[in-house]
Amino acid sequence: MHLPLVAAGVIGGTAASLAYRLIWFIVNIGLFSVVLGAAWEVTHDVWTATLAHGLWNVVGDVLATASAGASPWIAGETGYAPRSA
Repeated sequence: MHLPLVAAGVIGGTAASLAYRLIWFIVNIGLFSVVLGAAWEVTHDVWTATLAHGLWNVVGDVLATASAGASPWIAGETGYAPRSA
């Protein structure tokens, strides 16, 4: 569901190539699915995974905002990418 948003540049911006954005998003989703799976195994509660997903989004937004102007690279939920010129 998120891949079309990554491809359109809504998630992860457009500064990096499409291949870079898609690869990093897939890697991040793969790694984060382990975290969500572990949360499920420990709690057996869908709300724990829902909360973790929401926190992931907030942390991505905070990193993107915190890195604004501080570096030629931008951080966010798809990883690190070069900032648009």
